[in-house]
Amino acid sequence: MVQNSKKNKKYYAHHQTDLQKKSLQRWSRRKELMTDEELEEHRRRHREAAARYRALNRITLRVNAWEYRRKRKVANAAQVAAEEEARMMAAMEAMD
Repeated sequence: MVQNSKKNKKYYAHHQTDLQKKSLQRWSRRKELMTDEELEEHRRRHREAAARYRALNRITLRVNAWEYRRKRKVANAAQVAAEEEARMMAAMEAMD
């Protein structure tokens, strides 16, 4: 049973883009057949599910957002430091 699970994971990882395209095609076909009321009901249920997910995972989402902002800030600071160092090196070489 475990081997089958590993095979499935490999299959889905290998064919992810194709499977996503097929899924989007199925959804677009289903959406064309839906009435406006059915489509609005689907969207409402989707919004409610997203709200439940956010409520259950609020701390995790906050931590992930904080880490993302922190990594961006560190990366920007490193880039600024590298640019400053390059300017200083260019100025020192210009002095010679």
